[in-house]
Amino acid sequence: MKDFYPEIVNLYKQNFSCEQIAKKYNCSHENIRYILKKEKVFIPKFIKSKINLDFLLGDSEVKSYFLGLLFSDGHIDYLTNTVVIKLKSTDAFLLKHLSCFIGEHISVNIGESRRSWVMKNNEKVFFTSSPTATLKFNSKEFVNYLSSLGLSKNKTTTLIVPSVLEHDVHFWRGMIDGDGCIYFKGNTVQLTLIGTEEVCKQFKQFCLSHCGNIKSSIRKSGIVYTITICSTKAVKILDALYSESTICLSRKQKIYLSIKEEYQPNIKYLEVID
Repeated sequence: MKDFYPEIVNLYKQNFSCEQIAKKYNCSHENIRYILKKEKVFIPKFIKSKINLDFLLGDSEVKSYFLGLLFSDGHIDYLTNTVVIKLKSTDAFLLKHLSCFIGEHISVNIGESRRSWVMKNNEKVFFTSSPTATLKFNSKEFVNYLSSLGLSKNKTTTLIVPSVLEHDVHFWRGMIDGDGCIYFKGNTVQLTLIGTEEVCKQFKQFCLSHCGNIKSSIRKSGIVYTITICSTKAVKILDALYSESTICLSRKQKIYLSIKEEYQPNIKYLEVID
């Protein structure tokens, strides 16, 4: 390995990361870091984050949207006061955009796809996970604020939207971007949200205020619940969520724009007989 030291140092000086160099030489990034330290060229890249509490504890469209994304797709470690949101790697731009509001030196890391397995019918079933983008930061004050909103460790089964956010359009857009689905094929439009039973009930009440009466039922699916709004009712809700938004998940916004351009509602004509 010693024969490769000059090449390793040269790659590092070209801004290749320890992880990238380790992959090239089939070793651990700790080994590469040890070599670089030994050659006196290793520069720690960790810079302490500076949190913008005025944004995190204030009121704005972006903050409300961020809370919706956090309530749906986020994870809170109350022991270390760590906040994490993990999305598809293709959504990294959104997380980087959010990081600019959260503070300075907030990292957004892109992970590679990994081969893993789960047990199914007493057998290992292998799969390859998709690459992810992860936003991560620490803030005791913000975590305490989230706790005051009722965000608990077991939010998958216990989450209730706090009353201050129940009618917030930007918050619900974040929820849909995180745990929702917009389906458009042919002339079928469906808007679905996955969550706790209470969250689905609260979303239904939000929908009622934007499109009048809806007959959509809330169904249990495993340990979670789903609610689906269809056709013109779904379009009205999507209008409320996305039509004037300044921040959202671009891939879901594209579906919404396709619906606005291509969807033709079914109209029943009344035949008048003289």
